[in-house]
Amino acid sequence: MPNYLLATDPRGYKVECSDQRFEYLLYKHEESADLLNEAIIKEAIEEPKDNEIFRSGKKSKENFHIYYKDIEERKAEVRVIVKYDPDSFGELITFHLCSRRPPNEETIWKDQ
Repeated sequence: MPNYLLATDPRGYKVECSDQRFEYLLYKHEESADLLNEAIIKEAIEEPKDNEIFRSGKKSKENFHIYYKDIEERKAEVRVIVKYDPDSFGELITFHLCSRRPPNEETIWKDQ
């Protein structure tokens, strides 16, 4: 296992997460730890569902970008949240399973 997860989203934005941080996030969401792993999270960032990236409608979270990926085993999605700095370098903030999306999200990127 590498020392960190490194992914590039479809816009070319880089995202990283240390193994220690990743393990902490798995521990924090232990109810889904058996379904989620680094490969799934990396795929959600690199190939988001429907080629869309979202942002929360809340002003304080404008640099938090949200990625989704289907998890067939649970008939749910994994929601991955990344915080970007001004240079478009991202840090993995959290991920978790969700059965529905918050109503205040807006699309910030869509590949046609």
